[in-house]
Amino acid sequence: MTLKPSAICLAALLGLAGCTIGSGPPYRVQTQSASGITILTDPALRNLSQVQQVARSHCASFGKQAVQARVSNNLRGGRAAVYFACR
Repeated sequence: MTLKPSAICLAALLGLAGCTIGSGPPYRVQTQSASGITILTDPALRNLSQVQQVARSHCASFGKQAVQARVSNNLRGGRAAVYFACR
């Protein structure tokens, strides 16, 4: 039995239907506590406004302000970790 190219393409597209490419935020919260929050992000991300807003909102929930404390680049998976202290 041979499959037609159109059947193969359809199967491939249906297989990708559940994949999300480029959707969602370009960051992920790794750890969080009343003393701070660590957010993993793409080191090529030039505008950290979304990451900063997540940190501000997190720290504000404790009545504190977010202060960027350190950035660790080149983590496994090509990510950077941005740590904000809540003060």
